[in-house]
Amino acid sequence: MGVQALINNFPLLASSEVRWTLKDGVKPFEAEFDIQPHFADQLLSGKTLAPVELYLNDGSGNDVTISGLYVIARGVGPNPHIARILVVDRRWFWPNIHVIKHFNVRRNIGVKRQRRLDTPPELQVVTPDIAYAPFSLNEGQPWKAREVLQNILQNILTSETQTTGTGGPFVIDPTLGNRLDNLPIENLEIDHPGDEALQRVLSYLPEAAVAVGKDGTVRVYAKASGAEEDIVLSAGAESVTGGHVEWISNARIRPRKIHVLFTREHEIRFDFTEDPQGPTGDLDDRFMDNVLSVPDWDLKLKDNESVVQGTWLPFPKALDAWGSPPNQSNLTTAAAWLAAIRRNMIPFVDLWTGIKLNGNFAPDADWMARLGAIQQHWRLTYRINPRWMARILQLKASKVSTLNPATGDRAPALVYADYCRLASRKSITQHDSADGPVPVAMNVDSYPVGNDLDDTAIAAPARVSIMDHDQGILHLDFVGDPYRMSEMILPSKMENVPTIDINDTSAAVAFNVQSSRYDATAMSAGHKVAVVLTAIPAGTNDARKSHLQRVTKSPADLTGIVPANLMRGIEQSVGPEMEIRINPTMETARVVWLDSRREDIEAAMGKVAWKAPEIDDLVVNLTGNSDNAASLDAIAASVAARTYAMLSDRYKGGKTVRLKAGPEPIGYLQEVTHTVASTGATETTLNLPDKLPQIDMFSLLPDSTRRLVLRLAPSPSQGAG
Repeated sequence: MGVQALINNFPLLASSEVRWTLKDGVKPFEAEFDIQPHFADQLLSGKTLAPVELYLNDGSGNDVTISGLYVIARGVGPNPHIARILVVDRRWFWPNIHVIKHFNVRRNIGVKRQRRLDTPPELQVVTPDIAYAPFSLNEGQPWKAREVLQNILQNILTSETQTTGTGGPFVIDPTLGNRLDNLPIENLEIDHPGDEALQRVLSYLPEAAVAVGKDGTVRVYAKASGAEEDIVLSAGAESVTGGHVEWISNARIRPRKIHVLFTREHEIRFDFTEDPQGPTGDLDDRFMDNVLSVPDWDLKLKDNESVVQGTWLPFPKALDAWGSPPNQSNLTTAAAWLAAIRRNMIPFVDLWTGIKLNGNFAPDADWMARLGAIQQHWRLTYRINPRWMARILQLKASKVSTLNPATGDRAPALVYADYCRLASRKSITQHDSADGPVPVAMNVDSYPVGNDLDDTAIAAPARVSIMDHDQGILHLDFVGDPYRMSEMILPSKMENVPTIDINDTSAAVAFNVQSSRYDATAMSAGHKVAVVLTAIPAGTNDARKSHLQRVTKSPADLTGIVPANLMRGIEQSVGPEMEIRINPTMETARVVWLDSRREDIEAAMGKVAWKAPEIDDLVVNLTGNSDNAASLDAIAASVAARTYAMLSDRYKGGKTVRLKAGPEPIGYLQEVTHTVASTGATETTLNLPDKLPQIDMFSLLPDSTRRLVLRLAPSPSQGAG
C-alpha cells in the first residue's frame, strides 16, 4: 500500500499538497484539496451537511484519521479535470449562533450604613448595597467559571446539531476545571456571535485554551499543564531539515529576587493650637494654621508684603494686617481680635453689628467681607504646614481602612476637637429636673487630655473636606446629631455657660447678658484640634524609593504558587534583581497612625531624609488581609510567580517527524500539522512557542485576597448587606 490521502474514502489528488492543522482558538481551520470532479460532486450532492473524515497514510503503517470535518463548497481547480473542495472543522458553525447571556451582574439594591467603633454615628458612611441581580444567577447562586464555560459551549454547539442532526462532544480538562472552580466571574455580559462569545469567556479564564481534536471532540485545556513536553519528546526522531527541539535554561535571565513596590498610604496626624503669635516650636512639626481666604482686593501685611484676594492667610497675620475698625481702638492686635472673636461667635448675641456699622466709615476696607471671612473660617478652616505638604503627593480626607470592599469606600478622616452642643427644645423637654439645672449648652471633650490618641479618645462629629489639595487647605463641618437633641454645634467649648434658671445668680440667663458678678459668655481660649488624614508620600528623585513599600520574593518563596511544571530550574536564578511596580488602584500599603511611633512615621514620610523607614509592623495589610485591604504579600507572590513561570527552563523550538497520529494541541503546543506533499512525502510538524505568555496573576491569588482586589460583590451565601 502506498501513500494515501482520502476524504470519506474518496482519493485526493497529488496535484497539490494535503495539509491539515490541528490548532487552538475559536476560528476554524480551513483547507482546499484537489479531487476528481465527480468525487467532488458526490461530496457536495446532499441537501444537508454531513461530517466527513480525512484519512492520511504514509504507506508504512503510519496513519492519521481526522473526524468531524465538513465539505462546504467547491473551488476552482487548475483545469477542467481537477476540482477543489473547501473543508472546515466544526468551529465553522459557531458564528451562526448569537449568544446573549448575563452572568453575576452587579446591581445596586439599596444603601447601607457602614458602622465603625471609632467613628461618631453622625459620620457613619452610607454606601451602596451591592448584590448580584437574580436573573444573572444560577438557580440563586453565583455562576462559577466552569459553569459559565459549559453553558456557552452547550449553546454554541447547538448550531451544528440543528443543521446536521449530529454533533461532537466537548470536554474540559479536569485539572483546568478544578482551577476554574475558584475563579470569580462578575459582570460578564455576553452579546456576541458564538465564536466571539466563547473567546470572551476564555479571556476571563487564565491559561484556558480551546481546540478541536482529531476525533472531532472540542477540548478545553490548560496551557500551563506541561503536557506538551511528553507529546513532543515521544513524537519520534527529528527530520534533518525540519527543525530542532532543545532544553533551554533561562537561569541567567531569571532575576535573583523580585522586589514588588507598592504605594504607601499613611495615616498622619496634624494638630492646631490657637495662639495669637502663631505656631511655636519646631517649624517642621505636623502643625496646622487656622486660615481664612483674604477678602481684600490687595492687603498689605505688617512686613510690607502684599497679598491678593483669595490668598490663604493665618488668622493672626490677617488680623494684624487689618488693624482696628473705625471707632474700635481696642482691636489693635491679633490677641485682642481673637478675644473679641471668642465673645462675638456666641450665637444670638449680634456683637458684630458695631463693627459692621463702624466699617462704613472705612473707605479703603470692606469690613462686611472681612467679618464674613471670620465667621466662615474661624476654627473651621486649616492649612497644613507647607513643609509637610512638600512631602505629600496626595492628601485624602479619609483613613486607610476600607468600609465597603465592594465599592472601595473608605472610613472618614477623624477630628479630635472639643465642641459645644446648644440645647434644643427637645433636649430641654427631655431633661429631668432631678438631674439639676437645665443645660443650655453642653461642652463635650474630644481632644485627648494626654495629647496621645489612645483607645479612649472619642472623635468629634466633624466631617473633613479638602478645599485645596496643593496647599493643604481643609475645612471642618460639624454635624448635628440625627435626633435633633441639639440646636447647633459650635467649634469649641463654651465658657460661662448661661442658665435658664432665673433663681441662679451665679450665671447669666441669656447669652447676651453681662454683669459684674460673672464673666461674659465666650468660646473657650486655647482651642486645640487634631485631625487624622491619609497622605501618600511624595518621595524624592533619588534611587532609594524609600517612600514605597517593598515586598521581596525569591524563587524559594513561591513553592505551591507557581504551577509545578513551571518550577523546574527557577531555583537556579542568577539574573539581575527586578523591581515591579503595582498600580495603586489595585492595592496600597496601609500605614496606621500611632502616637507612640510618630518618629518612625515621620521618617518614612521624609522628615529625616537619611533614616530608613521602620514601619513594616504598622502596615496593616502587609502579610494578610486587614481592614478590607488585600494582602501585599499575596499580591507580591502572585506577581513574582507569573514572572518566574514565564522564564522557567523548558524545551523550545520545533520539529518535523514521520506521520504521527498521536500529537494534538495541548499545553503550550498550539499547532500540530499533518502533511502529504505532492511528492508523496508525509510528515507531522510540531512547534513550541519562543516565549510563554504571562499567567494571569489573579488566578494565583488566594480567593479572599482576589475578592478584595477585584471588589467583588458578596455572594448570596455571604449576605448582601
